Amino acid sequence: MKFCSDCHAPPQPAVHQAKEWPNVLYRMQERRRMKAYELMSDEELAVLTDYLERHAKEGEQ
Repeated sequence: MKFCSDCHAPPQPAVHQAKEWPNVLYRMQERRRMKAYELMSDEELAVLTDYLERHAKEGEQ
């Protein structure tokens, strides 16, 4: 979670449904770009997305 903690506490996966996480991570990556922070690699982004989706809030998928 080194990337998350640059700006805020690492999120709990259950704050979003699985279908929401890709858009949330896209927005966070864009914020990192705007602040000239190191971007997540495609591999890091894929691993993080998988983890967050697997542990996401249950509900309408």
